[in-house]
Amino acid sequence: MARDVLPDTLRARGATVDVVAAYETVLPEDSAAKARDLFAEPGAVDWVTFTSSSTVANLAKMVGAEALAGTRLASIGPVTSATLREHGLAPAAEAKNYTADGLLAAIVEAEL
Repeated sequence: MARDVLPDTLRARGATVDVVAAYETVLPEDSAAKARDLFAEPGAVDWVTFTSSSTVANLAKMVGAEALAGTRLASIGPVTSATLREHGLAPAAEAKNYTADGLLAAIVEAEL
């Protein structure tokens, strides 16, 4: 579910807003087992990219935050980085431009 910033701001400015859910984030049945297998060996994953708070919450739910220790984490922006921190995780890179290209640029910069 998307954040309420835009509809709340529009309402505060007098607009009538109808929010219609266009998608729902769900986890495939076998995703937790696959994710646990992927992170079972420390250091097997170099980077994990997070493009939303829900991706942080879902991966942490599937593997546990402790499984991500030692893996560099990249966030698409400050909201997603805040969610990482709420799970006890620190982003190694955060996009300045909140796009896939910005995320990639943040990782490249962190690697330099």
